[in-house]
Amino acid sequence: MSARFKYIILFASLLYASGIVYSAFSLDSLTITAYVRDDGSAYIREEYNVHITGNDSIKRYSEAVSLLKRNDIQAWRDQLGIPVIYHLGGQPVSISDFTITPEPIVTSYTYVDNVYVSIALTYTVDPPTASSGLFIVSQPTPRTLRYSINKNGFMFETTSSGGIILPPNTKLTFVLPDGITITRLNPLPNDLSTSLPPIKGVSTLTWERTSVLSGFSLEFEKELPLETEITAFLDELSAGVISIFTGPNAIPAIVIIITLVIAIAYLHRIKRKAAKD
Repeated sequence: MSARFKYIILFASLLYASGIVYSAFSLDSLTITAYVRDDGSAYIREEYNVHITGNDSIKRYSEAVSLLKRNDIQAWRDQLGIPVIYHLGGQPVSISDFTITPEPIVTSYTYVDNVYVSIALTYTVDPPTASSGLFIVSQPTPRTLRYSINKNGFMFETTSSGGIILPPNTKLTFVLPDGITITRLNPLPNDLSTSLPPIKGVSTLTWERTSVLSGFSLEFEKELPLETEITAFLDELSAGVISIFTGPNAIPAIVIIITLVIAIAYLHRIKRKAAKD
């Protein structure tokens, strides 16, 4: 063995011992699940399965678990060097209750240089407003609510034609409210064994084993019970009556009502008198 080759082996051994060669974080898989609520908000859970190699990286991760705040996503990105982000939120969609839950490294070995850990991001996408929301909610009929996905609320990279680029080994799932009818859906999920919309009896949609969602769309409708329509009508009628008697036209309205009452009473009096005659 030549002296030069001995030096190369020695240098590589030193790098290995210091954790430089095998010091790395890599994203093995990502699971994103959105639990959509009736008001158009959603509870999101993103689970990053991270592969850590090298003693130095394992130590760095353990320090992050102990020291970093559970809501400082930028600090976790800087520490791990992987794109840990929330994919269903940000401008123009507001989020709240953001928490990072890292899985601690638990091992009985004194020296480990190859582990997998899970880092979970959980947060709530707030209910939609006139200008923001993960879903745009409209009411085409008194008893029908329509939910249309707002792709502006996605934080995925996109193609030049607007297709959504999923990170490698990503599983994207939407869990929709019960009792809905899917009216628009593209592309069809991998395991959906049904015809094109309208689709009933399906509330969980999953896309995986794909890299680009071209022309992505998702729209569903939920029928409200008849009591809801009746209650809404009575509330509207009650609000209208209250506004009449509390608004700027309250006095004229009262005068008109008193006049009508007097007129009706007078007519009844005339009818009774005529009947007696």
